[in-house]
Amino acid sequence: MFNTIILKMGQARLTRPEQKKFVHGDTIWGADSNPEELGRWSIEQKEDAKAESGRFQCVYEDDVELFNATEYALEFCECDEDGEFISGSDFELAEIF
Repeated sequence: MFNTIILKMGQARLTRPEQKKFVHGDTIWGADSNPEELGRWSIEQKEDAKAESGRFQCVYEDDVELFNATEYALEFCECDEDGEFISGSDFELAEIF
């Protein structure tokens, strides 16, 4: 049973060949992802977490040579009393800009 909600942000700058393999959410839960934690709530604070995450949108844009992705998501999981991850990880990816 989930007891924790974590707001995460992931970013990537990808070459064209990397972009072709990219899937929405890869910066959050992909094999090589290392997202930053922006906030944490207990499961009872679900509405607060959703309100905070609503301030963010995923952005995907091309510059001259690279593809830039910035993604935000809420992670629903179970953590121990020290806040360490135990299990779970259902994600809600933020809307796309």
